[in-house]
Amino acid sequence: MRRPVLAILFCLGAALGLGGCQSAEEKAQKHYISGLAMPEAAARALPDDALVQLHLGLTYLAPGQSDAARPLLQKALALAGDSPLPAFAAARAEPARLAPP
Repeated sequence: MRRPVLAILFCLGAALGLGGCQSAEEKAQKHYISGLAMPEAAARALPDDALVQLHLGLTYLAPGQSDAARPLLQKALALAGDSPLPAFAAARAEPARLAPP
């Protein structure tokens, strides 16, 4: 009898946003979405900052949102010019990820 009560409390906690019955994928998606707020705000506030645009593009690219990432990465590289920073060098080294589909 004790296990059903614990399961109900566990799921009630999940419904209230306290964790619980969510799958690992649901939790990861929730964290990803909440984690976008800061880079998106920074990109809006600093549209000419190559590193900010690059980081937002990479944030979109990580879960496979290449259509959203591509213009940001291209803009970042254009803004960066021939900057020797490793982040830009790594982005330049993967032109397939930047090319339109």
